[in-house]
Amino acid sequence: EMRQNSQICEMVTSEKMDVGIEDPMVFFFDLKQMFKGEISGSDFQIFPIFKEDYTLMGFKDPAARDAFDAALETVKTNGTYEAVFKKYQEELGITW
Repeated sequence: EMRQNSQICEMVTSEKMDVGIEDPMVFFFDLKQMFKGEISGSDFQIFPIFKEDYTLMGFKDPAARDAFDAALETVKTNGTYEAVFKKYQEELGITW
């Protein structure tokens, strides 16, 4: 296990490690920051190892939770969520 996510990117690209397991968006962001386009996300194959990636948030205040849930549902319904995701996929060179 690496202390910093960027270490995974560094180890995989320098072939000191064959496989890195982490959030692909973090990996591709680190890749872009470290290599300034010399190596891109399209140089790697991504293989999902879990059915879903669970990102969790905890709320102490039920009203804050309900407001967040409502706002999230709005951006998913109106297409904003998918548009933002695709923007970063393109920006980071991710093809999956």
